[in-house]
Amino acid sequence: MVKEDSKFSHFITKCITIAMGVLTLLFLLLNLLKHDFSRDEWFLMKGILLYNKHKPEHALKCFEKTESPLALIYKGRIALDKKEYESVISIFTKYKGMDDWRIYYYLGVSYFWMKDFGNSINNLMRSLAISPQREVFLTLSLIYGSIGEHKNAIDTLKKALTIYPADKELLYVLAVEYMRISEIEKAKEVYEALEFLEPSLAKEWQPSFPQ
Repeated sequence: MVKEDSKFSHFITKCITIAMGVLTLLFLLLNLLKHDFSRDEWFLMKGILLYNKHKPEHALKCFEKTESPLALIYKGRIALDKKEYESVISIFTKYKGMDDWRIYYYLGVSYFWMKDFGNSINNLMRSLAISPQREVFLTLSLIYGSIGEHKNAIDTLKKALTIYPADKELLYVLAVEYMRISEIEKAKEVYEALEFLEPSLAKEWQPSFPQ
């Protein structure tokens, strides 16, 4: 169980890092094209650079000096990195009018670690309603699986695969979920698709299908 929690925590961190990295790159490119930084933008840029240099406390001081919505999201991310889940909730519940999928994603993750599964699922579903991001689908399916709602996990993964049909991680988790409810033939079908797309990942799993 400890090992599974560690893997889930690593997955969550990886998803958030990728999402924030893409957003940061787009923001930097847009502002470099403008060559016109306001006070808010300057502190935001400085905070992002400090955050990416693994100096979250220094970055936080910069984010406190700007009213940019993106700074708010980074403040929540820093709290999430520090496993200060109540702080994440406190930061974002004040700004629930903002339709940004990351806000509800971070809230969903925080509620999960606080074992408030109802609020976790509701926030992740709201995140998906704003923008159907693969990492949110995957996180929601893992949460459903962790609380024994395997059919909901499967439905979530199948919906995700209509948008991301060749996603290896989605297929991997779907195959595992089918195994958990003893849908062996369906698990085999998914496993074969996974084996075709990513032989190394399929080999790592190596399920033992009943004969």
